Amino acid sequence: MHGLSRGGVAFCLGTATGLLTSLKEAQKICKSFQLPFHISHGDKDYGVKLSGSQYLYDQCQTPEPLKCLAIVVDGYHGLFSQEDATNILEKEIQWLEERIKEYRTKSK
Repeated sequence: MHGLSRGGVAFCLGTATGLLTSLKEAQKICKSFQLPFHISHGDKDYGVKLSGSQYLYDQCQTPEPLKCLAIVVDGYHGLFSQEDATNILEKEIQWLEERIKEYRTKSK
């Protein structure tokens, strides 16, 4: 499993509390979130569950063409340290370039 044990060093109480508080706040605001975004998320990410990214994608107010959730099959948490990192990054760059092109077209 790439050296991953699905376990690890426990968080300090303060860190865990901060993370939970941040997650609650993020859930509150994601329903009014309207900005463009692209998320690449591994389906085998045991550190950050895919369901959180899926929740943002489903609940936000960002128009459909301006949001992307790219689920990386067999992807773990460190996507950019995987063998196919170049492909993942190229897809993100392509998505950004398309948004820039659309913006420039609208600005003319």
